[in-house]
Amino acid sequence: MGLLLLAACWHVALIAHRLAITPVRHPDGLAELALCAAVVLLLCAGMTLTFAGPWLFRDVPLPPHFTRRTDTKR
Repeated sequence: MGLLLLAACWHVALIAHRLAITPVRHPDGLAELALCAAVVLLLCAGMTLTFAGPWLFRDVPLPPHFTRRTDTKR
């Protein structure tokens, strides 16, 4: 899944690069900003799932002082 997101990031980045090097006929708008934000989000999600994917949702043992019940009657 992570590699698919990285591949999608590559394609979206190519589109953003193509838009950046063409002569501008109008000022940059919300669509260009959303396209660049999509590149960043796809890159972050792809890197996270590629490198930490199998261990992302594993159970982590907690020390006893985080897991014992506290007595509220004092």
